[in-house]
Amino acid sequence: MKRNKRFLVIIVILSSVIGLFLFARVQGGDFLSELGPLIAAYRAIQNEYIEEVEPSQLMEGAIKGMIESLEDPHSHWMDAEVYQEMKQEKEGEFGGVGIQITIEDDFLTIISPLEGSPASRAGFEPKDRIIKIDGESAEKMTLTEAMRKLR
Repeated sequence: MKRNKRFLVIIVILSSVIGLFLFARVQGGDFLSELGPLIAAYRAIQNEYIEEVEPSQLMEGAIKGMIESLEDPHSHWMDAEVYQEMKQEKEGEFGGVGIQITIEDDFLTIISPLEGSPASRAGFEPKDRIIKIDGESAEKMTLTEAMRKLR
């Protein structure tokens, strides 16, 4: 089972690299040379790091780093699990408190409560800050952590 998973990850990574190469050829420019340091770091970690690291963990970390480098409070990475949870909630299969949130100045901030939701009935308004969730400070909490705790 572990071998099959590793094989699948290798195929996905290889397909991605080939796709990037083809994209770069079509787009022209230095796209592949821009990826050089990322590929070198990936190889160094896979070959030299003392512990085994899952390729998917490295790829997810690289994506998170790229998004964080944007320094945009409205851009956040959602892993597949959180995305599925959010999709289920949107389709009405999973209940939450009914708010849209973002991060502003290291605090979870309400964008808007959903009409008729528990948050709306409780009086939450746009720009309200969430200071604690279940007694735990929400300062510097990621959106992923907050979404899981607010369900």
